[in-house]
Amino acid sequence: MSHIKFLVSIGLIMGLGLGLSACAPEDYGVCTIPNTSKHKAACNSTDGTAATCVVEYVFDCDSLLCGKHNGDGPYCTERCVPSAEKCAADGNTDCSCPEGKNCTETCPENGSCEEWTKGTSAYYCVRPAE
Repeated sequence: MSHIKFLVSIGLIMGLGLGLSACAPEDYGVCTIPNTSKHKAACNSTDGTAATCVVEYVFDCDSLLCGKHNGDGPYCTERCVPSAEKCAADGNTDCSCPEGKNCTETCPENGSCEEWTKGTSAYYCVRPAE
């Protein structure tokens, strides 16, 4: 009988491990923005324009961010640092990575590094068009 309990325990541990590994985010994978009044205010347009927002610490994205860009459905993304030319073309003078944040210089899967809200110098990877 103890063998059965042991095997059941091993099966549960393996199942839990597989379940957790299935939650690893993929680049530009779908995510869910929390349903709180704070997130609704930030991520839903109130003036008829396309919603743009970025939320940290969303379970679906693990260490990545969950964002909506120009009204597109929310997806996992990350901070990026644009080229000096792109930064200047957008009218910004400081396009360095914010202190204490992890940023990449290039985006995965041919995504583009874009300033999600003009004038903020906050750049995030935009998934490539399908």
